[in-house]
Amino acid sequence: WETQYRNELRLVDLAELRAAAEPFDVGSFETTVQRQYRRATATLTGEWMDACAEIFLSREDWYSMLMAGGVDADTGYARMDSFFKSVAALMSNQLRSVIQASLQDLLSFFEIFDEKQYQRGGAAKKGAAASASAITVNGEGDPAADPSTADAAASTAAGPTPPQDSPAMFVKPGFVVRVTVEGNRIHFEPSFPQLEQCISESINGILAAVAGIPRVETRLFASLEGKALHLKGVAEGESEVLVLKQRIRKILNKSMSGPQRYIARYDKYKFLLTNKAEKRITDFLKSDHSLEDFTAEIETFHGVSEELMSLPDTVPLVLISLDCASLNRCLSERALELANRLVTSVVNNNRKLNRSICERYDQIGTRAMEQPQTTEEMVKLVNFVNRVKTDQVVALQGEIAKARHRLEFLLRFATLNDDDIKLNSATFTWPQRIGPIFELSIRRMNSKRVKAQDELRERTEAFALDLAGYSEEVAGFRDKGTLSEMVEYMDDLEGLDLKLEGAAQEIEAINAEEELLGWEKTVFGQLAEITAAKEPYDRLWRTSAQFQNCYNTWMHGSFLELDPEAVEADVGNMWRAMYKLTKTFTDQIGPRRVAEAVKTKLDKFKVHLPLIQVLCNPGIRPRHWEQMSDVVGLDIRPNDDSSLNMMLEMNLAQHLDRFEEVSQAASKEFSLEAALHKMQAEWEGLDFVFVPYRETGTHILSGVDDAQTMLDDHIVKTQTMRGSPFVKPFEGEVRSWESKLILLQDILDAWLGVQATWLYLEPIFSSEDIMAQMPEEGRKFGIVDRTWRDAMAVCVAAPSALGVTAMPNMLDRLQESNLLLEQIQKGLNSYLEKKRLYFPRFFFLSNDEMLEILSETKDPTRVQPHLKKCFDGIARLDFRNGTDIVGMQSGEGEAVPFVKAIYPHPSNGAAEKWLLQCAETMRDSPRHVTSHRSNASA
Repeated sequence: WETQYRNELRLVDLAELRAAAEPFDVGSFETTVQRQYRRATATLTGEWMDACAEIFLSREDWYSMLMAGGVDADTGYARMDSFFKSVAALMSNQLRSVIQASLQDLLSFFEIFDEKQYQRGGAAKKGAAASASAITVNGEGDPAADPSTADAAASTAAGPTPPQDSPAMFVKPGFVVRVTVEGNRIHFEPSFPQLEQCISESINGILAAVAGIPRVETRLFASLEGKALHLKGVAEGESEVLVLKQRIRKILNKSMSGPQRYIARYDKYKFLLTNKAEKRITDFLKSDHSLEDFTAEIETFHGVSEELMSLPDTVPLVLISLDCASLNRCLSERALELANRLVTSVVNNNRKLNRSICERYDQIGTRAMEQPQTTEEMVKLVNFVNRVKTDQVVALQGEIAKARHRLEFLLRFATLNDDDIKLNSATFTWPQRIGPIFELSIRRMNSKRVKAQDELRERTEAFALDLAGYSEEVAGFRDKGTLSEMVEYMDDLEGLDLKLEGAAQEIEAINAEEELLGWEKTVFGQLAEITAAKEPYDRLWRTSAQFQNCYNTWMHGSFLELDPEAVEADVGNMWRAMYKLTKTFTDQIGPRRVAEAVKTKLDKFKVHLPLIQVLCNPGIRPRHWEQMSDVVGLDIRPNDDSSLNMMLEMNLAQHLDRFEEVSQAASKEFSLEAALHKMQAEWEGLDFVFVPYRETGTHILSGVDDAQTMLDDHIVKTQTMRGSPFVKPFEGEVRSWESKLILLQDILDAWLGVQATWLYLEPIFSSEDIMAQMPEEGRKFGIVDRTWRDAMAVCVAAPSALGVTAMPNMLDRLQESNLLLEQIQKGLNSYLEKKRLYFPRFFFLSNDEMLEILSETKDPTRVQPHLKKCFDGIARLDFRNGTDIVGMQSGEGEAVPFVKAIYPHPSNGAAEKWLLQCAETMRDSPRHVTSHRSNASA
């Protein structure tokens, strides 16, 4: 042991740990230490244990002596057991020495980093603190913050430089810690607690690896193989292990400050990990900005990205070497992403604007290349081309200049795809392409204009020939004067009308073409002359045809369908027309002869007009025909087959005077009957309006002013009508109507009277206290209330105004209710009078105010609002528990307690009784209070 293992064998190879090419990460450190202590454990369980067993096998006399001397077997085995326990104790001590030395070597691996930090005190601490305090980031995390202070802090993060002859100068960091981004936080991987746990688990692994080394006797005796006999190593809970772990923990904690101070230089970049940067970009994009603003913003983020990529990826401090590559890359990419959002916005906007430019150029080109079909379309197209050349195209050239500026921006910051490249190319070539399109369009339009001018000349000449033909057609009517050919003449006139209408439209079209071509408008006066020349012939033959048709209808049509006023108007109009035409056609024999012939026929027919007026009176009824038949002496009543010609054959004109008397009477009777039917019709569509009344479950009549006004008017009209001498044929109907209106008037008066009183009494008799104090009046009100609710239910279901007159006993029930309501009001007034006589101060209150108090006798506080009227100077009473009255107060707040309390409840609802007690107590209490205070002061 002393020569081979004590100084050479270690569970941890310190030289290998220090000679590692790179700092350890958690996994490599655990693997390296595990490999070392497993190799050492193999040596102990193999070489060392074999060598120890060989010693005992070669010196069997050592333990043979334990069984010699004539001792019994038990004593010998006890000696043997004690011997090997001693051997195990020795070997355990040797094993512990190896473990302890190994742990000290492991500790020395960490202590050299503590030595490297040995000067972290005094002035060095002050310098570090000053640098750390200088690492400040503006509140917004703006990328423009000055990084110099953070660099200064990073230079102090590793601590002051040790002396050149110190071994710590040549020790590289022991562990590498990666700095990564998780969510919106920067964190260490592994964290310092994880690093500490790794080291602690490595120590525990060392202790556990040697805890299972068997004792040497398990190699010597076959009977002991597999027995749980192990050498005692060092347990995890021993103080020296705990002290070692605590020492390493302190070194780790001391080494934590450097990385934390270094990582503070990234505080100014944290805005990239939060929503602040996103919000900044979003807010920027919400408003309009120039490309210069975009350039400045993008360069800001590019500068941040470049600054981050210039930071060192590996930062060797003391124990810890920070791997910042992932952090730098992540933050740099994030800055570029934000810059790319701005670039993408410009790309999308540029694409949208360029498409708009191309679409408008394309629309202009398409419109310019259209083939006009009419002169109007040609002129519009020419105007369009001239306008867009000086308007839209100039504006588009300005937009293309802006597009060129955007392209310069994009070539600097963006990578354009093929589609965008093609779109930009199309945009910038449109100014060169649109010129030839305009030139070709103008050449086409000039050719169209020449052709249109030639066509218009030909069209105007042809139209002048047409007008000459129309004039000849009108002149032909001078010789037409045969009534038997009237139908043929009418067809010719209608055809000529259509031609003249077409001529007017043709003139408008020709003038429009001339205006479009810039010519002076041609005036076609012939059309007006032709129209004026045609008008008398048109009137002549149309009036002649009208008379012929009307004459046949009047003379041979249904007599019952004749309208005397229309017949008279038509005859008059036609006669005047023919009279004027006879004057117009003085030099035209044929037309004049027709006008005179028709006028003569009209003169003959006019003789029958008085008889038509009398016999076709719409007011004539069968009784009138009987009267006229009596005058003639034969039945002249018309039927469906009767005609005017048949009436004239009866030679009735000689009785015209007697017929006029009958007809006049019929007219007056008819006017009275029409007025009666009109009144009845007005009432048919009139309904009463009902509205729900509070929460009573019933309705009340509302808005009867219009009905009342119409009712008054109709009663007067009906009574006037009944006094007329011409009412006799339907006098019974008039009297019946008058009776119905008067009944409605009586019902309405009684109805409104009941409603007004019911509305006043209903809230009063809804109170149980009032019903208890006035049982007889309450019973009567119940009868009225039921009658009212029943009547309202029926009327609401059928709201017709006249319908109420048909309801059984409606007027009697309402009148009976009015009588009961009068009795109730008398009883109510008598009841209130008794209360006032008992408590005279009630005379200061109105009936409604008294009823408000008396309707809630269970609540004495209801008297409070009316105290000022009953008692001068008293504003309110003081109640105890809401029931007992214990004092009074003035309007100014002065309070006087009562000599004795007033208890309203024993009065059984008689408010006048306890109010009378209050009045007496109000007089006694001030006297008592002043007397008591006078005695107290004395």
